[in-house]
Amino acid sequence: MEFFEESNPCDVDIENLLNVLRQDFKNVKAKDLKFIYHGTYNVFEFRKNILRVPDKALRNHKGVQLIQNESLKLKSLANFLSIPIPQPEKISLDEKMPYMMYKKLPGVSLSSVFSSMTPQNKKTVAIGIADFLNQLHSPHVLHQVHSKLFYTNFSTFEYKTFWEKRFEEIKEKVFPLVNELQKAWIYSLFSAYLRNPANFRFKQALSHCDFDTSNILVHPQKGFITGIIDFEETKAWDPAADLLFYEDLTFQQQILDSYNFSDSKSLQNRMKFLYCWTFVPYIIWGKDHDKHAMVEYGLKRLEFLHQQYPFPLQK
Repeated sequence: MEFFEESNPCDVDIENLLNVLRQDFKNVKAKDLKFIYHGTYNVFEFRKNILRVPDKALRNHKGVQLIQNESLKLKSLANFLSIPIPQPEKISLDEKMPYMMYKKLPGVSLSSVFSSMTPQNKKTVAIGIADFLNQLHSPHVLHQVHSKLFYTNFSTFEYKTFWEKRFEEIKEKVFPLVNELQKAWIYSLFSAYLRNPANFRFKQALSHCDFDTSNILVHPQKGFITGIIDFEETKAWDPAADLLFYEDLTFQQQILDSYNFSDSKSLQNRMKFLYCWTFVPYIIWGKDHDKHAMVEYGLKRLEFLHQQYPFPLQK
C-alpha cells in the first residue's frame, strides 16, 4: 500500500515561501523550489538542499518547537551513528513560516526502488538496516543522550497507560466511522495486546519511530544505504517500532537475522501490534484537523490491514 504522504498535496503558499527564502538567500526563483512530499512537513528540494516546512496545522509555536527539538536530536545522534543523517544548516523560527534546511543526502528512497531491487541488493539493505538499528538501539546510546529531549525516563506503567488512552480515543473517534467487523478487529487487537504482560517487559531503546522504506535512502543501483532521514519522532520507546517491514517478510527476517536485540519472546507480537495500529494516526489527525483525504486513507489502510492479518496477535 502506497504512503499517503507521497500523494498528499503541498499546503504551503509558494509565493510566501519564496519571499521568506529571499530574506536569507540571493536571487531566489520559483524554479529553485521542487515539492517532494507532504507528511508532518511539506518537503522541498531547494538548491541541493532539503527544505522542510511544517504542515499548516503546525505553522505555529508547536511547529517551531518541533523544528528546534529535531535539530537538537540530529546534532546529538550524529555522534553515535555511522550512517549519514541530516544536519540542519539553517532553521527559521518564524511561526508564520518556520522551516529547517539541510544538505540533501545522496541516494533515493528505498520505497521508490524496493520492488525492482535484486534479492542480493535487498539483503545488502537489510543488513545495513540492522547495522543502523544495532547502533541506535544500543543501551550505550540511550544512556548518553539528553533524557528530557528523548523522553528516556518513561516507565512501563506510563507506556501501558499511553496505549490504554489511545484505545479510549479510538473508541471515541474511530469507532463511529467503521463497521462492526472492523470494530471487533480493533477491539481484539488492543485487548490481546494490553492484557499480555509480556508485551510490556521489553528493554526500551532509542527508537526512530517513523522508520519505514520512505525514510531510508539507498544507492539506486548498488543497493547500499546512503542515509536515514526524518527523526522528529525519535525517542526512547519499544524498539519493535523500528522493525515493521511487513511488505516483504523475507526482507524483514533478514533484518532480524542481523539485529542484536531480537531475542525477546514477545518481539513478534509487539511488532505486529505496532504495525496493525498504523491506520489510527491518519484517522485521528485527519478528523481533528478537518483533513478528509487523510481520514479516507486511514480507513483504507484499516481495511488493508484487516485483510492482511485477520487475527493479528497470538493469544
